[in-house]
Amino acid sequence: MTVPAAVVAGVPPAPATLDHLTWAARYAQSLGVELRLTHTYRNRSASRDSTIDPGMRAWTRLREIADQLRTRFPGLEVSERLVEGSPASGLVLAGDDARVIVVGHRTRWAPIELLGGSTAARVIGQARCPVVVVPPRASWTEPDRPIVVGVDDTRHSRRTLGHALMLAEHLGTSVRAVHCRAQLGTDSDLRTALSQLASRHPAVPVPLGEFTGRVLSALAWHAQFGFLVAVGSTAGGHLRRGLRRLLARTSRPVLVVGPHVDDPRPLEMPPGLLFQLPNTTLHATRS
Repeated sequence: MTVPAAVVAGVPPAPATLDHLTWAARYAQSLGVELRLTHTYRNRSASRDSTIDPGMRAWTRLREIADQLRTRFPGLEVSERLVEGSPASGLVLAGDDARVIVVGHRTRWAPIELLGGSTAARVIGQARCPVVVVPPRASWTEPDRPIVVGVDDTRHSRRTLGHALMLAEHLGTSVRAVHCRAQLGTDSDLRTALSQLASRHPAVPVPLGEFTGRVLSALAWHAQFGFLVAVGSTAGGHLRRGLRRLLARTSRPVLVVGPHVDDPRPLEMPPGLLFQLPNTTLHATRS
């Protein structure tokens, strides 16, 4: 199994909340990987206060936060990266070889900004690795809870499920696949695709739940029992709007597999091995 790369987390300017950095530190510690803190600044020569170097001020804040996390999480490897430019471009650059990029929100209603050009939206649209969006009200839960992922018969959905399965194997937890349709009854092609993906991670339980009603309602309901929720986002606006509404309805972090994220590298499996999905548990949900 390939060892996961670093967890990259963005350090926002003061006085923004740092709750997502605590979550990122615990997440990196659970994976046993480096936490790479990334802070950006703009060198405005026309600044009113020319006696303060923006780069030095940003570096001081970055080092202080890194030292606080080292003290709070002994044994966690924490590195710092200071980048001149926009927050989104700095995070995308730092996350080029990362396992995930972790971003946060400053207010409860900030997820609405995902359609308005926020840092989170730009990072999701450009990053080559998944992005974890941590709401300010999110609390850390031990990663023994399942990863909840919405599935359908699209290629991007299969890519999202693949990343969820790989993460679940690293954390030693399960994946709860959620599929919604107008009428109960699993599509055979979808079930075959899930079986093929699950065969690469035979140690990961993948119960498939099918629901009638709206997918956001099902994901938000299941999220309360999970470690995080995994969804896919393409360049189109439909999934962006769905992501915005999901973030407004859950206190769990949301892992987003954006349009430029590659398929996870498959594990080497014995030929002919096919994972059998557990019997589907059918439930009806209210829309």
